[in-house]
Amino acid sequence: MAQQWSLFQKNIFDLGDGLIDTLWVNRPHAALAAESKLLQLQQAQSVGLAFPDMVVTNRAEDVAQLIRRWGRVVYKSFYPHTWHNASLDTYHSVGVVLLDANSDLPETSIAMCPGIFQRYIEKKAEIRVTVIGNRMYAIEILKRDGGAFLDWRNSAMDDVTIMKPCQLDDALAQKIRALMGRLGIVFGCIDLVVGHDGNVFFLEVNQAGQFLFVEDKVSEMPLLQSMAAMLIEGRCDYSMDACKPIRLSDYMASDTYKQVAQLLENASASVTIER
Repeated sequence: MAQQWSLFQKNIFDLGDGLIDTLWVNRPHAALAAESKLLQLQQAQSVGLAFPDMVVTNRAEDVAQLIRRWGRVVYKSFYPHTWHNASLDTYHSVGVVLLDANSDLPETSIAMCPGIFQRYIEKKAEIRVTVIGNRMYAIEILKRDGGAFLDWRNSAMDDVTIMKPCQLDDALAQKIRALMGRLGIVFGCIDLVVGHDGNVFFLEVNQAGQFLFVEDKVSEMPLLQSMAAMLIEGRCDYSMDACKPIRLSDYMASDTYKQVAQLLENASASVTIER
């Protein structure tokens, strides 16, 4: 039965825009294609967005050459994954790894599957751009004690992380809009890094990225209202007045949120007991 429901969903998604006259966030096939990191990079290059020198390989010598060229290299998997150590009942995940001339590069381990290896950019800052229809919200991400993170996602809500609004120059904003158009998506969270020389590099776009944590950290950014307005009007050139003013902080203080949180807590407790 599960397979039948899955195939039914695929059939509905295959009909796409021909099924109903509405706004998809995002259209199923475009969303699936946009999950491809290499397609993202190809389209980014086509609109003039620079990205760090890189190699996609499962050969240790290719990685070693990139390290010799740049000194430090970042490893990223094509898709984040976790695994469970049953004997210790612990969970582990693959994240961003920094490699240099002193790093071990075991040929057999690297040969198991291709990975993405990119030049590490000495960062002045990182920029997260949340695109919701025709509106774009950009924040700068920094460490409180100065500098930038290797990977800020694990510390997003910690006090050590500073997020503040920033203004994109017109040329960069135009390239981002062009990228979204090429990928055929109307919502996405784009990660950029700024080098100490001021050059901006594209890293990736997450077409299903989390975004409300930004409003949690930067309360003046009306991301929840923006998304609600776009969904209500069913168009990318929406008006913020399409819905009454709504803030994440107000929703989290509401009875509705408390009820949802309680349901999730009960469901989590049930899974723990059954396991």
